[in-house]
Amino acid sequence: MALFERVNELYLKVTFDDERIVHAKRGSMVGFQGDIKFDAELLGPGQNVIGQVTRQLARRFTGENLPLMACRPRSESVVYFADMGQHVVVIDLAPGERIAVESESILAFTESCKYGVMFLATGVISQKGLATSTIEGPGQAAILVNGNPMILTGPCNVDPDAMVAFTGPQPTLSIDLNLKSIIRRSGESYSLKFTSPSNNVIFQPVERTSGIDIGMDGSGGRPQEQENRLFRQDGNEAFNRLRQGSSNGLGGILRDIINS
Repeated sequence: MALFERVNELYLKVTFDDERIVHAKRGSMVGFQGDIKFDAELLGPGQNVIGQVTRQLARRFTGENLPLMACRPRSESVVYFADMGQHVVVIDLAPGERIAVESESILAFTESCKYGVMFLATGVISQKGLATSTIEGPGQAAILVNGNPMILTGPCNVDPDAMVAFTGPQPTLSIDLNLKSIIRRSGESYSLKFTSPSNNVIFQPVERTSGIDIGMDGSGGRPQEQENRLFRQDGNEAFNRLRQGSSNGLGGILRDIINS
């Protein structure tokens, strides 16, 4: 098996005692002991090629594609992962338990987990986006947080720009608009509302620059950099090539997806 442990808040330690694979953010390995091979995953996790292609397309089109590598131990080994000095949170997922997390916040997950995409009805309000990645148990996952994480259990409200991940049912959007917020942004105008006791919400002390502009003075939360989280340019290009077909058949389409 592969055992996840957090070290000094900033490192993920993975101990391998057999040949189970771990999927990790590409380039996040910072040290290891033993004999282990790191292979870039072009289509992502999965045994079935058709399923891999389908999930890869979904991740490309929603902007939730994360370059992954497969960590394959060939003997008992220990590997350390880290990314940009961010804090690491290790999550144990029971069978069928799912966590929703932005792709850039994923550090690693065990081979037994399912990796997918979920659409969020509330995503239009913030940089959180219209889609988010999901990791479903059984297994372990490690996510990245910008600063020390906090966790709230539902019912609770969380700023969407500070939220990193959540378990349980999707939240609803809570909006508090009044004359002051329309004329000039004042206070917190919106939040994500989690109502289920099964909701566990992880958030960070750093907010994304995002939100819609609700102020008449033009300073009401407009993003400095707003990404199209539903269809990024590379996803659009890949989609158009897929829709128009490829003279090289499925192999050509796959190369287009990989190279886009």
